[in-house]
Amino acid sequence: MVPKGTYEVILDTDAVAFGGHGLNDDSVRHVTTYDPLLEKDGKGWLKLYLPARSALVLRRVKEDAGAK
Repeated sequence: MVPKGTYEVILDTDAVAFGGHGLNDDSVRHVTTYDPLLEKDGKGWLKLYLPARSALVLRRVKEDAGAK
């Protein structure tokens, strides 16, 4: 569970630059999935593909106040 929003990859240990296989597309932005049980806390779920023995570090993207 994470705060609702959109997240971007800032570190992917499976990237070729780190000796990995490069199986993830790090340009993809991940959006939380709604769960009515988590709504009161302002949280949602992230569903990610993680190759074995790898890690992703994500950061939440600041939302543009003018965007809807």
